[in-house]
Amino acid sequence: MKFAVAIVCAALSWSLAACTFGPTVTDGGTTSATPRTLGEQCDDVDSAYCQQGTRCNIAVALAECIGNLRPLCCSGTGCTTTSTHSESTVSSCTQMIEVLDCGVISTTQTFPHDCLTSS
Repeated sequence: MKFAVAIVCAALSWSLAACTFGPTVTDGGTTSATPRTLGEQCDDVDSAYCQQGTRCNIAVALAECIGNLRPLCCSGTGCTTTSTHSESTVSSCTQMIEVLDCGVISTTQTFPHDCLTSS
């Protein structure tokens, strides 16, 4: 099963260079929500990506897929630091992942969380 998850996680990789940074979303000038950690944002993006396995008829254990991708997005204290990425960036990344063609998911070689750091 671990081998299958490794293949799925590798097969679900692609480039999300179109994901851009933007200002933090606020509600009518009020302060933004409590800042989240980079690890939490990595998990959001990688989770959206791993969930595409079901849609694309690729057998994947969600928790294991996310767990395999997280160290590639952040590690150690880097995961627990407050993220500098806006929630709109995270939202843009997950929305792009949710509409990807299954053929793209199975043939590309970059990681879903790359959109958090691409410019």
